[in-house]
Amino acid sequence: MRLSIAALDAARVSWRLAFTSPSLAGLWAATEAGLGVMLRTTIGLPRVLTVLKPATSGLPALPKVQLTLCKMRAAQAPALNRLSEILRQSIAEQTASGRTEARTIGTMAIGHSW
Repeated sequence: MRLSIAALDAARVSWRLAFTSPSLAGLWAATEAGLGVMLRTTIGLPRVLTVLKPATSGLPALPKVQLTLCKMRAAQAPALNRLSEILRQSIAEQTASGRTEARTIGTMAIGHSW
């Protein structure tokens, strides 16, 4: 949320907090109802919502963010290794083409930037 607020403030775009919810489904429903816009990745985005592009929406572009999955080096269970791979593949497949980067950092972390 800090990234979006900083970007809006830097671009001198006025904003106000219209809705909060601990539920992602609740945030999606409020956005669909027209209460405002939200900052999210495209992963799991409902078909009824539209991605707003900075060039056409008047909203500022946002910097890349990094998501890192860390796991212990020693004695990794096959299930943990498989879960790590599933997460990497899922994020890479569901993020917009040309904006993804999935990589292994050393032997202990898997990262993804978009």
